[in-house]
Amino acid sequence: MAKSMVRNDEDCADAMQETVLKAFRTISGLKEAAYFNTWLFRILINECNMILRRRDKVVVMSDPPESIESSSSSAEDIDLRQAISGLEEVSRTIVKPHYYRD
Repeated sequence: MAKSMVRNDEDCADAMQETVLKAFRTISGLKEAAYFNTWLFRILINECNMILRRRDKVVVMSDPPESIESSSSSAEDIDLRQAISGLEEVSRTIVKPHYYRD
């Protein structure tokens, strides 16, 4: 069931693990032992839905942000970044490696 919902082995394993953990913690709340399978599958489905909701919140970036060498940037570094950001894409592609990657 989990594999058909999340379509990812890692997420499937996470959903199953969380299901077992939640079922173990709340087994005392189960009123009818005859409905154990239904109860367990309902927990699994809810876990899969939570994983899918979290997955929708992830934003994939096409261009990762530039890494900053040090946390304390000097005025020169800021000026350089501003100057490079003002260039056309072709020029930026050439200039960035020169100043940032030597």
